[in-house]
Amino acid sequence: MKKVIKLMAEVQCYPIWILNVEGFFDSTGDPFKEYELKLSNELKGKLENWRKWFDKGYDSEYPPDSIEFSEEESLEFESEGVEIWMKLKEELGDEFEIQYASVLKDKVYTEIGDYLKDFP
Repeated sequence: MKKVIKLMAEVQCYPIWILNVEGFFDSTGDPFKEYELKLSNELKGKLENWRKWFDKGYDSEYPPDSIEFSEEESLEFESEGVEIWMKLKEELGDEFEIQYASVLKDKVYTEIGDYLKDFP
């Protein structure tokens, strides 16, 4: 049985979520057991930068004052997420099912073909 990982941006969380034995995705962040995933330093850096990018407009003292992405920033962020998703698939191989939670579509994808169908 494949291990299931979801790449998902969430405020103040590491973007890799792993399906636990209870059937829930968990990102308790240590920073999420990267050492078990054997990721390249380049990919680790991309993940950390993507996380920081998502958090940059968040106001932790008063969340309603948080700043949302512009349309252009949302597209750029989504593009970077897809690039990371493909890199995770490449580096982790067939042992893992890697899902991507699209910020733009608010939908989870397992295959790039399905993702591309939603973005004509």
